[in-house]
Amino acid sequence: MLDRLLRSCLNRPYLDIKTATTASNNDTGTALDNYRMLQDFFTLFPEYQGRTFYIAGESYAGMYVPMLADEIRRGNDRGEPFINLQVQQQA
Repeated sequence: MLDRLLRSCLNRPYLDIKTATTASNNDTGTALDNYRMLQDFFTLFPEYQGRTFYIAGESYAGMYVPMLADEIRRGNDRGEPFINLQVQQQA
C-alpha cells in the first residue's frame, strides 16, 4: 500500500513558485525559468516526457501560468524536448 501511495505521489511533481527567488524577478522571466526547469526535469527523467502534462495555479498564477504554457508551446514548435501539455479550462 505504501509503495502504491509513493508511486502515485511521485507521478505528480509540484513546483511552488516564489517570484522573488527567480533569477529574472518578472513574469516573463519566471515563465522562462520554469520552462528551463521543466526541460531539465524531462532531460533527467525522460520516462515522464510522453505523459500528459497539466499546469495549475491559483491567484497570481493567472499571470504566469499562461506565459509558461505559451513558452511550452513555442518550445514544442522549435523542436525542443516535447512537453505533452494539455489545456483544460475550468468554469
